Amino acid sequence: MKKLLLILIALSTLLLAACGDREAYRAHRAERNKPRVVAMEHSVMLMRRPYPQIHILADGNLRIDDIGIPTDEHQRTLLREVFVKMQILRQNTLTSDTTQARAPKIQAPANLVIFPPELIAAVPELRDYTECFDNLVAER
Repeated sequence: MKKLLLILIALSTLLLAACGDREAYRAHRAERNKPRVVAMEHSVMLMRRPYPQIHILADGNLRIDDIGIPTDEHQRTLLREVFVKMQILRQNTLTSDTTQARAPKIQAPANLVIFPPELIAAVPELRDYTECFDNLVAER
């Protein structure tokens, strides 16, 4: 009788554990899979699955999956401007009351154009990532 009771308790514990908050998990997974631009300390990363990650570095260099992409001086200037704008927004976001969030969303001012159309025309590697530009995130 004792063994039967222990088995029933174990099974009920497993059943309760399996009935976790699936909706919260689905929402979390959906948010993680959204295309986004992540402002990190030393780079700005563009993420859109299934495409590779693009990193814009402080010096204006562009890396796709850790492979350096050759850019001319005009392209590097435009990429440096994007990096600087994203770093300013990142710092403003992280200094406000965002201590509870690991990667808080960045609220850019309406009049600020971070990714100008000129950049997309000058750097063709960014064309497939335009839907990322609406979801800006600051990484700690």
